[in-house]
Amino acid sequence: MVKARVTYNDNHLKALYSLTKRPYVIKKLIPKILWTAVSLAAGIFFLRYAIILHSSSGYIWIALAFTFAALYIRDIIKLLCDDKGTNKLPPYRYSTEITFGGQVFETFKNAENFTVHMTFPYDAINKAVETMNYFFIFVEAKKAFIIHKSELTEGSVPELEHFLASVFGKRFIDKRSVRI
Repeated sequence: MVKARVTYNDNHLKALYSLTKRPYVIKKLIPKILWTAVSLAAGIFFLRYAIILHSSSGYIWIALAFTFAALYIRDIIKLLCDDKGTNKLPPYRYSTEITFGGQVFETFKNAENFTVHMTFPYDAINKAVETMNYFFIFVEAKKAFIIHKSELTEGSVPELEHFLASVFGKRFIDKRSVRI
């Protein structure tokens, strides 16, 4: 039997996913970098044009091109800095204890004025996923209990891995290469 405290709940799934959003950020960076390059090239072209022709009317286009480039550079900096510290997960408000073992998956939620006991048969649980630091127990497609590996109160990580692999079979997904 393994017992653990729930670290986060399903409301934290999106925030936890955003900690791994590097490909998403890179996908958004490419067009911004291209538009920055185009804006800078246009600004340099207009500046060269204004210098060659000794024209003061080209300066408005120069200013406009460099303004767009500056705005895109600001967006790029914001995208690169967004990941750092803004996605810290708040702690789960209620104390929830999960028990693995027996025929059902049990949860006990203790709040200020009440205690909730829920059971889920293992065959009714959608899947279990293990990452480098967490176990995700998906009771539905988008509802999960998230358990940090350090939050096991009884038993060990290898014991829980073995138990989940034996109970869930193909529904147990090993994603230990994912760095969350």
